[in-house]
Amino acid sequence: MRKLFVVALLFLFAQNAFAVVDSTFIRYKLLNDADSALIEYKDNDYTLKLKLAHLNTLNAERKKNKVGTLKLDILASRVANKMAREAATHHFVGHISLDGLKPYHRYAFAGGKDHVSENASGYWTNSAGKTDSATTMKWMKLQHDGFMKEVAPNDAHKKNCVDKFHTHVGIGFYMSPKDFFYYEEYIDRAFTYENVPDTVNVKQEFVFKVKVQPQQFISALMAYYEPEPYPIDVEDAKEERTYDDFTNVVAAEILPWDMAKLRKGEEYEIKLIFKKPGLYYINLYRDFKEETEKGEFTSKGKMQATGIVIVAK
Repeated sequence: MRKLFVVALLFLFAQNAFAVVDSTFIRYKLLNDADSALIEYKDNDYTLKLKLAHLNTLNAERKKNKVGTLKLDILASRVANKMAREAATHHFVGHISLDGLKPYHRYAFAGGKDHVSENASGYWTNSAGKTDSATTMKWMKLQHDGFMKEVAPNDAHKKNCVDKFHTHVGIGFYMSPKDFFYYEEYIDRAFTYENVPDTVNVKQEFVFKVKVQPQQFISALMAYYEPEPYPIDVEDAKEERTYDDFTNVVAAEILPWDMAKLRKGEEYEIKLIFKKPGLYYINLYRDFKEETEKGEFTSKGKMQATGIVIVAK
């Protein structure tokens, strides 16, 4: 009788475990079905399940490194799928797509507002391979393990994998019998936004709002100017193995003591004006204390929580 009771308990435990897995998948499936951005790069149920399983691998590594776990980001996964497909089609591994866009451009132009950091890897061979789920999972793990095996000072991918500020990740891959290309888009999400424009007129002021969580503050704003990107050829794409997260041309800045004046409760109303045509990459930094006295500003130790890109015409 006792044996039967134990077996029954194990059966119920297994049922509950599957229920947790199913409920997680259902939640992400609803998010996936509701998102209309980059619909041609949407994951089907099969690849979504694979990515959720692979997310456990990423989070296991993060737990070992004593940093928070990640959620899967649907939009970033589609951005990663698109880049992986292009990289596989043209046989290059890099961070600049053939239209000349960097990771923060691609995510922002797809509708993202958060900061993004990209890892990229690819493998190709002349011998045919399998494309079943077990092989796909194996290749995703191999690519991620490759990042985690990096040794300082050449360990930028590893540092990205275990950055404490990351909250979400987009996972993208493209697999054929001969190729496997894999992209990770790490997201730093802290704020919500209202009325952020995609385009603005030159020399015309615009206003947007940012809401923060309780006991959090926007420390500063930095806006960097760059000319509009231009297409590159495949050979140039092969050379672009790294990318700069922003330019050295500061177009606007709001430092902590001035940012504090813009806060009303948990909301900031930010006014900007851009003087010439081009792209403006806006970074907002999160902090847990508010600085109201003038001094020196450093972004060290603060989450770079925003990756807004606005086109001025």
